[in-house]
Amino acid sequence: AGISSALSQALCRCNRRKRELQSNSEDSSARVLVLQAAGDFDEEYQATMNCVFAAQRLSVPIDSCMLSRDPSTFLQQASDLTGGVHLHLQPTASFQLQPLLQQLLLWFL
Repeated sequence: AGISSALSQALCRCNRRKRELQSNSEDSSARVLVLQAAGDFDEEYQATMNCVFAAQRLSVPIDSCMLSRDPSTFLQQASDLTGGVHLHLQPTASFQLQPLLQQLLLWFL
């Protein structure tokens, strides 16, 4: 329920903001960025895809960044179907993900 519930909350906020801006005759555009450091959970596929279809209806691209050795089929599909960007960062000898993850947690949590 992790990624799908986070996507659901983000899309609810996007939808609310779009409605507020439309009532004020303002232009609205939104994007969702998903960072994932663990593999996919098959149990979440249906809920995640429901969120992807909702994002399509709202015209909200889902950008995704996979921070793991394993690829994420869910996030790649989400980005492809919504017109977003998918990036898969894999750790190498010269690029370690742990410092990046620590900085992201520090900045965003």
